[in-house]
Amino acid sequence: MAGHIVGRKTLLRRGISRLATLGLLLSLTGTPMAACSSGDLTGTSSVTIAPSAATVPVETTDRATVTAGEPTTASTEAAGGEAASGDAASNDAVRGEAALFPIRADGKWGYIDRQGRVVVEPQYDEAYPFSEGLGRIGIDQETVGKFGFVDATGATAIEPQFSWASDFSEGLALARATADGASGYIDKTGTWAIEPRFANAAAFSEGLAPAQLDGHSLTGCIDQTGAFVIEPRFRDFIFFCEGLAAAETTSVPGVRPKKGYVDKTGEFVIEPRFYKAERFSEGLAPVALEDSSSEDSSGVSFGYIDKTGALVFTVCVPEVEPVASLDYSFSEGLAAWVGADGRAGYIDKAGSFVIAPQFVEATRFSEGLAAVCLEVNTDTWGYIDKTGAWVIQPQFKHAEPFADGLARVHLGADQAYVLAYVDPEGQVVWQGE
Repeated sequence: MAGHIVGRKTLLRRGISRLATLGLLLSLTGTPMAACSSGDLTGTSSVTIAPSAATVPVETTDRATVTAGEPTTASTEAAGGEAASGDAASNDAVRGEAALFPIRADGKWGYIDRQGRVVVEPQYDEAYPFSEGLGRIGIDQETVGKFGFVDATGATAIEPQFSWASDFSEGLALARATADGASGYIDKTGTWAIEPRFANAAAFSEGLAPAQLDGHSLTGCIDQTGAFVIEPRFRDFIFFCEGLAAAETTSVPGVRPKKGYVDKTGEFVIEPRFYKAERFSEGLAPVALEDSSSEDSSGVSFGYIDKTGALVFTVCVPEVEPVASLDYSFSEGLAAWVGADGRAGYIDKAGSFVIAPQFVEATRFSEGLAAVCLEVNTDTWGYIDKTGAWVIQPQFKHAEPFADGLARVHLGADQAYVLAYVDPEGQVVWQGE
């Protein structure tokens, strides 16, 4: 499916507008777009950027349907002005080791097992999905705030002691001892594996983690000893997925910066020529690049490239502001994309719609199903299969992808939101009050 494209003279006037539209599409995605682990919506082996030492650690979500203050698997964390996103498929893999699921009752958080049995009574101010066999919990969040971890039996594995901590990824979790201190990495005993010395850093992905020594410096990547194996020279954090990471070098005054892809030595293997470049998933990555050869009104084309940098297919970006929020990364052979009216459907790896655009929100496929929504601010979230058929009829205020056999949903009437978990048949296994 070809994107509509035109002459160079309209590039600045309308092409940049189309870039802004793509930027909106990317910012609306419900999933981590920036990174992946070897193995992403909601939840990840969560590639999370540590909050800046100058900021108060706050977990937020762009989901209007989530109760205020409620941790969510689609959460992002303030990071000194940097937005962090993670990769969902990798998270599914690590959750399965021994997963519990966070629940909320009487203002406190605990955990249930896959059968809906309460394993950890609600007692924490915050609780997050399990990652690599441990669940992150927070206490005293109205005062100093402390984070620790519990195991699958509900026992405390790491005492709450950190002013901030991420989920575990590749055996390590990003943490900060004090609100104004540096960030480092702890192991599963709570011991510092990499001593705190970074102003900004993120979770490990494929053996490397992006890090900055001060808040205004360039970014490089460290290994699990804490040594820089890619020296700091990039403008933004870079996250490896399928062996490559989108990267942008320092900008030249008056020249619009472009992105390419680097390998694990930090060398460009796909030269910078893209206005937008996102992570690889299932061998493809979405990009935006200048194209002055067509007759459309933008001068910018959008599509997916392979790992050689070759454009596999182009996709249309609507002239209208997109209605849809989507996860455009490929998962289980399909990726969400928008049609001409701004609604989302699903494309295959040839760029053809196999599920027609009809949704205002569309998440990635996970465990054979995708959570989708028909209309905003309505109880029209449900789950479809890869043919587009409803498996769980639209009925929820919000729904998240399946992970380890359950999916988190929100029930309720009017403005009430009740947290619940459903199985792949749509049966509620646990419901809050």
